[in-house]
Amino acid sequence: LTYPAPFDQPFYIILNLAVGGSWVGNPDETTSFEDNSYVIDYVKVYQKDSYDENVTKPENTVSLRDADENGNYIVNGTFANAEDLTDDTDWKFLTALSGDATAEITDNQMVIKTENEGTVDYSVQLVQANVPLEKGATYRVTFDAYASEDRTMNVDVKAPDHGYKQYMSTLVPHLTTTKTTYTTEFEMKSDSDENGRLEFNMGSSGSTGTIYLSNVKIEKIADPDPNAKEEKTVLANGNYIYNGSFQEGTNHLGYWDVEPIDNAYVTGFGDGRRLAVSENVTLTQEDLAFSEGNDYLLSFNAKSTSVSKSSNAAAGSDADTTTAANSVTVILGGNSYNFPITADGKTKTYSVNIPATTTFTDQNLKVIVNGDMSLDDFKLIDSALIKNGKFNDSTTNFSVYVDSSAKASYVVDSLKEDNALSVTVNNTSDQDWKM
Repeated sequence: LTYPAPFDQPFYIILNLAVGGSWVGNPDETTSFEDNSYVIDYVKVYQKDSYDENVTKPENTVSLRDADENGNYIVNGTFANAEDLTDDTDWKFLTALSGDATAEITDNQMVIKTENEGTVDYSVQLVQANVPLEKGATYRVTFDAYASEDRTMNVDVKAPDHGYKQYMSTLVPHLTTTKTTYTTEFEMKSDSDENGRLEFNMGSSGSTGTIYLSNVKIEKIADPDPNAKEEKTVLANGNYIYNGSFQEGTNHLGYWDVEPIDNAYVTGFGDGRRLAVSENVTLTQEDLAFSEGNDYLLSFNAKSTSVSKSSNAAAGSDADTTTAANSVTVILGGNSYNFPITADGKTKTYSVNIPATTTFTDQNLKVIVNGDMSLDDFKLIDSALIKNGKFNDSTTNFSVYVDSSAKASYVVDSLKEDNALSVTVNNTSDQDWKM
């Protein structure tokens, strides 16, 4: 929701005491519960008398450092300098969840020797944070590597300040005893981040073979396209229409182009934030992510705020039959759907099923509003009970869980397959629900 949300919607407070978890591991016979207490003095919630709903979210300013003279954003990527691998400066070596390993810089190489691979890929981990990444730019990751035996590892670029969000699809190089150069490219699709993190995850791969790394680079190979439009996807709630409930952006009209703007405004939170329209208004959104071959349900809520005498009343009749004075026409991908809006002053839901056989001529949505009314909750969702079953929008609407005792990786494959979910399983663990 729009800044300064989330306190303009129903919410709840959780006071949580947790023992164990995927990061520290599940409790075992060594876990002590003695001399531990969870004491809460009080919880207070205050209600403001009023606040300005039409505030502007501050700009998020990010300072991105320059690359070195060779265009490399990795510091000491050649491992020419020995450094402390336990601090937060440049390279850092970490172990967790039963991982037992050492790392050493020698002969312009990083050498990682593993005694116990641990239970997850980050059980043995070499990272470098503070990698600046610019939204829309394209980057190349390159490194040389080999191992004492054939094995794999996972290479990622993530966001430690943003829940370790993945900026790059995981690279899984198959290391051999011959030094090989590995490379991959990715576009930074998230907001610019001055603290991206390159990760070499060498745990739980089925091998404890020693790994040798050298010549690590991250280079920007293309600047952002100044004319590029935002790439829209299906939202987490399954809606293909952005800001369909008029909650986001300046004056709560984010993502909508409104003409004429003087004929429309969004009501306050006390009124549920609805779009109030007088006379005629056209709303548009472009480049939405719906596609042919899917069944959709298009719906919205509307309430007429004007009525008219029926033109069908008999001459001389005293009947004042009210009829729909207003209508809404929705044009989706070049297909037009007309909805007469009942003039009884009640909010109703209007909807239409769009079959998979429908042909779209563009990716745009246009809503033509005729008359005085209020509108809310525009939705375009998959009409199937299983949402995003074709994985056309990655894993949206699905939750993927891998227990710390299991080992698996997944990706939606759009290169070898038609957006198929591809899962690689290294360790199933001991229960079916653990993956």
